[in-house]
Amino acid sequence: MSKILRIRKGLDIRLKGEAEKVLVQADPAKVIAIKPTDFHGLVPKVLVKPGDKVTAGSPLFADKYNERVLFTSPVSGEVADVVRGEKRRVLEVRVLADATTRYEDFGSGDPSGMNRETVIQKLLKSGAWPVLRQRPFDLVADPGQEPKSIFVSAFDDEGIVTGQGTCGLEFVEDAPDLDALIIPIGGGGLIAGSAIAAKALKPDIRIFGVEAAMYPSFTARRAGEPPKCSGQTIAEGIAIKAVGEIPFALGNPLIEDVLVVDEADFEQAVAFYATVEKTVVEGAGAGGLAALLRYPERFKGMKVGLVVCGGNIDPRILAMVLNRELVREHRLVTFRIVGDDRPGMMAGMTAVIGKMGGNIIDIHHNRLALDVPVKGAEYDIQVETRDDDHAEEIGKALEKKGYVLKQP
Repeated sequence: MSKILRIRKGLDIRLKGEAEKVLVQADPAKVIAIKPTDFHGLVPKVLVKPGDKVTAGSPLFADKYNERVLFTSPVSGEVADVVRGEKRRVLEVRVLADATTRYEDFGSGDPSGMNRETVIQKLLKSGAWPVLRQRPFDLVADPGQEPKSIFVSAFDDEGIVTGQGTCGLEFVEDAPDLDALIIPIGGGGLIAGSAIAAKALKPDIRIFGVEAAMYPSFTARRAGEPPKCSGQTIAEGIAIKAVGEIPFALGNPLIEDVLVVDEADFEQAVAFYATVEKTVVEGAGAGGLAALLRYPERFKGMKVGLVVCGGNIDPRILAMVLNRELVREHRLVTFRIVGDDRPGMMAGMTAVIGKMGGNIIDIHHNRLALDVPVKGAEYDIQVETRDDDHAEEIGKALEKKGYVLKQP
């Protein structure tokens, strides 16, 4: 019985040496298959039969319900077969390719000098029209309809990926001694374009991606698993449930690893940018620094470039992040004191805190805590301190005066 091995993140085969880095020109495919099943909702009308001679651009089949839409051969040669499945459904048309491709001549023209109908006719006749898709069902567009708008993906598009490559170019040009780039991943356009450009100029530069733990779509795609994405994250800019097909195909071979970070890491990075760099950065934009703070050992001794890819953060969220970071650093501490509910009690506690240099931000007086005697109360005193040591000093001073501290 065969044994099934499930592999995650690759298998270390422990081979000595490394593969020779040689590019070879592969032989062109001898048989080309064009599949109607690649086009959603298409019912094809086959226009050729086995033995027919075709050139690149010759129609092989058309849309049965809109015969203006043609699907043409990408090569010249001879139709080898029309493969059919159940109920004679056309699965693919196979063409035995010539050694040298001959092309159909559709004439040339300047689109800027043509009217709309002439451009449409050129696209229909040449077989280029089927690349235009109609949302939301990804159908081949109807040439008889005028679109209300044109959709361009913000990441799943070759042009977008190409444009994002300027980020990688600028990094390598401005800092040629960089060892690595850490780039946030949402749809994947930024990291794919940057990786291609950076490695073209500096092949040994290492590329790392960053994803939010709530939206690890690239990581899941790499592992061959369906992505499990949900929840409210501060990194909204990279909260994408499915990485783009084009960016993944282009970027995946160039990315060394994808680092998954938690919400606290993003918050800390946003706070550091604001307080240290005096720069307002959104959660997604701070992903590179978040990964660096979460995995410092991965980048020890390296010169690393961080991509700050956005500053669109709500002022209220920014304020909350900064206050939460003060809590993490114990510069904003809540002392919960259990004591008698009598006049002068609060004055005594605040006097101790003031004498120790603590700045009182807020006080909550709770008489309804059930684990406190009926004649007692809980006092939650929020205090601004210099650091962890200062907070500890205030706590010890309160205990020395006889106050009972309780974990908030």
